[in-house]
Amino acid sequence: MKLYDYMISPDIEQTREKRSMSMVSLIYFTLRYAGTIIMLVYTGVQLWNWNTSDKLYVLYSHSKRVLCIVTLGFIIEIAATLVTTIRLSISEVNHLLSLTDNVTTLPASYTIDIYVGYSATLLYEFLLFSFALWAAIQCSWRRSNQIGARHLRVILIEGSVMYFLVMFLFLLVCVTVSLASPAEYLGITTSFGFALFTIIGCQIILHIRSAAAQSFTSTNSRTQPRLQ
Repeated sequence: MKLYDYMISPDIEQTREKRSMSMVSLIYFTLRYAGTIIMLVYTGVQLWNWNTSDKLYVLYSHSKRVLCIVTLGFIIEIAATLVTTIRLSISEVNHLLSLTDNVTTLPASYTIDIYVGYSATLLYEFLLFSFALWAAIQCSWRRSNQIGARHLRVILIEGSVMYFLVMFLFLLVCVTVSLASPAEYLGITTSFGFALFTIIGCQIILHIRSAAAQSFTSTNSRTQPRLQ
């Protein structure tokens, strides 16, 4: 609906863009486009959750069984989230939430939908963490002659285990805060979680780049005397 509204009013938007920027124009653009940007960011976060599960597909040597299980879990999570969101959107839960700060005080018919939506997300994250942990256990049992490749694989597995563990614990904290605390505390928890995920992701990338550079340097040092 937002995109359709943008498409049917391009002339008005172009006319407003030609005007000089003022406080009124700034407020207009903020109110008109901020909601769309937030929705796009939320969609990107959901897709990023699916992209992180691709690590498991690589860690298990492109196993189709793992890919099917992860994909099925993702579909079930999205379906449960959509169904519960639609059921809550057509109910009086928003009006009831405006009267109380605690979700646990809502009627049982509403809290069940909320619990189901949260439980689907938590179970899917726990599934990803379990797969990453099992890949780490299998890697510790194996022995490889390629030290550089094994080092890269260990870094990737350790980073994946840490990432999925932190994500699962973060969602568990979010569920606890959202169900037992006022709504303003949930915003603080969410911002802290996004910052934590960014730091962990950057650390994984830096460790992989460092290990790859060391492996490349050691390979060149071994082949250089032979070339001479």
